[in-house]
Amino acid sequence: MAPDRSWMSRRQDCTGHLSEEFKKGVMEFVDFVERNPTVIDSLGRILCPCTKCKNRIRDEIFWVEKHLCDRGFMEGYINWTAHGEERWVEQDATNVTQEHEEEITNPYVDMVIDAAGDNLNVMEGLEEDPNPSASKFYKLLRSADEPLWDGCTKHTILSAVTQLVNLKSEFNMSESCYNRMVAIIKSMLPESEKLPEDFYRSKTMI
Repeated sequence: MAPDRSWMSRRQDCTGHLSEEFKKGVMEFVDFVERNPTVIDSLGRILCPCTKCKNRIRDEIFWVEKHLCDRGFMEGYINWTAHGEERWVEQDATNVTQEHEEEITNPYVDMVIDAAGDNLNVMEGLEEDPNPSASKFYKLLRSADEPLWDGCTKHTILSAVTQLVNLKSEFNMSESCYNRMVAIIKSMLPESEKLPEDFYRSKTMI
């Protein structure tokens, strides 16, 4: 039977402060993780399931705990499968887990994180007052996860831009040809589309 984790959606109490119920729940999560050493890497870091990191960035448990208290858990992460918990049998929980697994295997998110390399921990520490490099990293990470238009399920901003820029290189397109192609594509997309309008803006993303 799935445990009751309704506390995860009640981070603040009626006064707007961090609720005792949520604090206790976060400690429960930390205790659970520490009992599953296989999810802790050689540097003592775990995936952070806060609303910003979304199980894509590893950090020390102390900082993960702080992130969760400051931001709360990512939506839908009730079954802690990325932290050693077995998948629940219930259909709803299974769907949540499948969605979560699909998210953490986003190749474009992996690409951004891999590109950050050893600088990732430094940038994570600067997130409250980021330098230009850290700002670019977080912007790129968002674009790797943000749909190309509202409701789009097949492409994110970064996946679309990466494929188009690669296409330009593969067929040796001129910049003006690329810009014309993008203009045509944008005219075919919904109004909520977020595709950069020219090669200059596309290139600065990646």
